[in-house]
Amino acid sequence: MIPWSWEFLTSEKYLGLDPDKLAFTVFEGDEDCPRDEEAANLWRSCGVKDDHLFYLPKEHNWWGPAGITGPCGPDTEMFIIKDQPPCGPDCSPACSCGRFLEIWNDVFMQYNKQKDGTFIPLKQKNVDTGMGLERLAVVCQGVDSLFDVDTVMNITHKVSEITGAHYGDSHKTDVSLRVITDHIRSCTFMVSDGILPSNEGRGYVLRRLLRRAARHGRMLGIDHPFLVDLVETVIQSSESAYPELREHDAYIKKVIGTEELRFGIGFHPAFNVPFDEKHTTTDYEFRFDQPESPVILDARPNGLLSGKCYYQWKNQQAIPLTDDLFANDSFCICLLYTSDAADDLT
Repeated sequence: MIPWSWEFLTSEKYLGLDPDKLAFTVFEGDEDCPRDEEAANLWRSCGVKDDHLFYLPKEHNWWGPAGITGPCGPDTEMFIIKDQPPCGPDCSPACSCGRFLEIWNDVFMQYNKQKDGTFIPLKQKNVDTGMGLERLAVVCQGVDSLFDVDTVMNITHKVSEITGAHYGDSHKTDVSLRVITDHIRSCTFMVSDGILPSNEGRGYVLRRLLRRAARHGRMLGIDHPFLVDLVETVIQSSESAYPELREHDAYIKKVIGTEELRFGIGFHPAFNVPFDEKHTTTDYEFRFDQPESPVILDARPNGLLSGKCYYQWKNQQAIPLTDDLFANDSFCICLLYTSDAADDLT
């Protein structure tokens, strides 16, 4: 497998990557299993220099088992070396400095972990291999990140066209542009595969992604539903490889458009939902006042939200009360004390 991996990475018939821009890791060995010299020597036989070959511990170069026991084994990982200086004399793919970008790995399933923690050789061994397709696109297109790949950047450009915000303006803007780009892309594929927004399972994941993208749109100044306008760009960027997106385009737009509108009416201050001044909050009900006014949450006199209150918020709004929510200056919480909650303290 290793000679095939080397050929695919470096041969002009395939990717034609510069061998001097590649680095490789293998398992360094421990008290359980020996150093993987077989993998290291195979890389050397392909032409890999020793200073491009790194021995790393289990936390970096081992896969499995999936449970407490079962098949597992060492792996070898393949990296692109970015055009940035080493972070220090011990700089390696184990660093978090960003100099090394993993693009592929080969897992050698050759051991069976037992209940007592020992590892015995498998009678039938195999290789499990996995490559990051979009990471490879980053490398082949010579860009800095996934968000700079042509198909993904098309979506970001559309977001910029709608919002007037541009990639590189500020870190805060970049985060919002990336969140919207990533989430609308994921959601388009999820809906195409038949997933619908809901409060359970994968439908809840879809709802969370859509609502987080909508909220970041608000942070960029968008005051109207906009996610459905991005679906067409996602489809255009990916339909050559995924023709089912075009086949389902009307359905995808309807599902995403309906969910975004529902979110706007029920929660988001940017959609100017009229506020009924006569309305009084009941247990665990959430309402927004006019734009820039607080969210109203039922709470206890000590300022803590009850478990039921938080659960209701999380399920109705599909947005957890986390730090990034409050990082938006236009978002604040108004806690209303209820007589029932006050009775708890008497």
